[in-house]
Amino acid sequence: PTDDTEAYDHYLKGRHYYYNVTFRDNELAEREFERALQLDPDYPLALAGLADAYVQRYKERFDYDEYWLDSSKVLIDRALAFEPDLAEAYESRAEVLLQKDNPLGALEAADKARGLRPDWDEPYIHLGNIYKDRGERSTALALFDTALSLRQSVDALCGNGNILQIRGQMDSARALYQAALELNPDHDRPYLELGWLHEELYEGEETERMYRRAIEVRPDHATAYQEISYRLYYRGNIQEGEELLRGFVEHFPYNWDGYEALYWYLRYRGDYSAAFEIIEEAVRRNPERVWPYLFLAYSYAKKMSLDSESDEAMAASEKAVLAVDRALTLRPNSGRVLEWAGEVYIDLNRLDEAMGYFDRATELRPGSSDLLSAIAWKLTIISEYERAVEFARKAVEQSPGRRKYYSDLRFPLVFLNRWQEYFDIVQHAAREYGDDPDFLQDLSREQRFAGQFEEAINTSQRALALKRTSFWGGSATLGITLWLSGDTEGALDRLREEKESYEPAYWIVAILKSEGRFREIEQYLESIKAETPMRMSGIDYWADVASSYYMSMRRFDNALSALAEERQSGEETFSIQNTMLMAKCYRQKGVIDSARHLLEELVDLSTGVDRPNVFVQLALLQAIGARDLKAALELAERASAEQTNSIYDYVSEPLLRLQYASGQTDDVVKTLQEMGFPWLGSTRYRKAQLAAVTCSSGASAYFEEVISSLTRLTRGEHNWGDVGSASAFLALALARAGKSDDARREVKRSIKFEPEREDIAYHAACAYSLMGDTTLALQWLETAVERGHQELWWARVDPDLDPLRELPRFKEIMNDWNSRIQALLE
Repeated sequence: PTDDTEAYDHYLKGRHYYYNVTFRDNELAEREFERALQLDPDYPLALAGLADAYVQRYKERFDYDEYWLDSSKVLIDRALAFEPDLAEAYESRAEVLLQKDNPLGALEAADKARGLRPDWDEPYIHLGNIYKDRGERSTALALFDTALSLRQSVDALCGNGNILQIRGQMDSARALYQAALELNPDHDRPYLELGWLHEELYEGEETERMYRRAIEVRPDHATAYQEISYRLYYRGNIQEGEELLRGFVEHFPYNWDGYEALYWYLRYRGDYSAAFEIIEEAVRRNPERVWPYLFLAYSYAKKMSLDSESDEAMAASEKAVLAVDRALTLRPNSGRVLEWAGEVYIDLNRLDEAMGYFDRATELRPGSSDLLSAIAWKLTIISEYERAVEFARKAVEQSPGRRKYYSDLRFPLVFLNRWQEYFDIVQHAAREYGDDPDFLQDLSREQRFAGQFEEAINTSQRALALKRTSFWGGSATLGITLWLSGDTEGALDRLREEKESYEPAYWIVAILKSEGRFREIEQYLESIKAETPMRMSGIDYWADVASSYYMSMRRFDNALSALAEERQSGEETFSIQNTMLMAKCYRQKGVIDSARHLLEELVDLSTGVDRPNVFVQLALLQAIGARDLKAALELAERASAEQTNSIYDYVSEPLLRLQYASGQTDDVVKTLQEMGFPWLGSTRYRKAQLAAVTCSSGASAYFEEVISSLTRLTRGEHNWGDVGSASAFLALALARAGKSDDARREVKRSIKFEPEREDIAYHAACAYSLMGDTTLALQWLETAVERGHQELWWARVDPDLDPLRELPRFKEIMNDWNSRIQALLE
């Protein structure tokens, strides 16, 4: 609706450039729309077109600043003032609202556009994407089909392909992506979609070829760069991956995605200082942009973990607040900025202020399941489980077909010991959304944890019939269930099919070890050393699995050799973890000085979750033989102080024991209150044990919860094949609960899994002690001493050994143990 044909001509040119979706074309589109408006300032279509170009600036990261969304809103309101029934303006409004994370508002606007122009494909595509994101796939598919009946477009073809890919119809999905490619070979999305499809099918060469092709047609889109960099990373070409991302940042400094991708790449490889420098560089280059300040605030908040009482940490806290304030000054009414502010304040341990920001964010982003899910996860991390359940449940209710929101609900329910509640939820989801095999895999795992092995096998097979699911899910899930049901060979065959993660390898070694098939383990380790799995560096993969096995078998020289080979290979991946594993190996071997030297090197190098662990390991070194419990406790307390939120399991367990061994009962009770509900098996048991002997209230009921939790761990929940430890602590909990027959079964099971580990022998001694079988208790305690178990300091006070303390043989063993430790220390 304009009388100026030249304005109309500029409008059409603007649309042409807009649909090319590149930085340069977006600038040309804006120029053409502006020329149209110079000729006719009241031209509604040109106003809507310019609004779309502004949204594209933000959406495609050409200029990731919400200023463009706000400017779009002004243009759309002007367009609708001139033409109240302009479908293009409502379609533009839907895009703005989607980018502002208001899917309910976007749904209403897109539906209005469809009603005004039912013969136009774009509202159907918008609606299809909204319903797809909510998990309502049948509705989305119908909308994409309608769009395609009106006009063939890349977005509608790829939208359909996404749904078919989720359903496991990989050939049909591939055909749709290929059709999109033929329709527009210069559009990057079909190449990216094909890359993700090939990756899911483990077709490595084709995966990388598609990502590189995406870069060729769209060199200013960070996604393909990030995908290739991580493929290079997992293959061991770490420097090449970093250079690829640095090149992107250098060429496209306006694109925030590049900085973020490089930041996480550097963090993942353990180079925290370089990651921090990248964010500082982003701030220098983009001083008027919001997102660099938010990431800077996030990074400063994480620096709090260095030592929350230190001057450096306090300064970091102040700088985090300043960076948040700067971002809020730039965009005070941005829901996303408010969400980030809340997350930063959570990390600063300022919960009330964080919740204030979160509440404001939810007001500005109604219907955003992503926001609710993010808040739930943050609350789970700081042990605010009831609040986390509330937010996660809302996310699931708003997007019931999106599987990713269910995990954010699962974790707090698990920590609250409300297993059955989640089981019922995932059963219902699998019935409603059985066209998504990942829902079936989730149900299969829950059935396995509940001991329903036959049902779990059937459910897993149904999922695999739909699609070979990627990563930790498909064949590995079925493999563990087959093994628990008694089919060892079937389990091994299934686990060997998985090449995408570490866990199957640990399980294969664990199963073979439990069968006494040690020669096969050696052959398997050689095979994974010779191979390079598609998504990880071969040397890193092999070294982690091999060193874990060798340490469990007390073959410390073999373990050290594997870890040294990883280090010498130039593999920078997990350098801090590698050093910590070497230190642990030296400690177990009895070479205390070497262990201490390695850990002291890490004190200044480690940050984040690694740093508290370094102090915990140093604390355990100090505690050996109880030579310096005071220094050990100080180190453990420092590890705890460096965590700004809840106490990590690996910190709380040794901290509790050191407090108890030092006679600080009140501190034990305080730590128990701060811990929340721990995840790891050892920590669950230790909390129950020390609660029983220090405050006793509700101890018997708590042991029932621990037995339930540990039973699930023995069935493969989050323990990467270390069933031996889970069974050992389950035996202790059963023994304390008076269930001796079950406890004996688990003791034997733990020994079967770990025939040489000194700590398993010690736990067996404790379990038999609690059951009153002093003969076996003393035998296993002597075995633990002979194998070099070093925690004499704990055995001297361990309540589980109290029934043995007055026995002459126990005293002889303790004297012998003391002599061995002193000789070791000398």
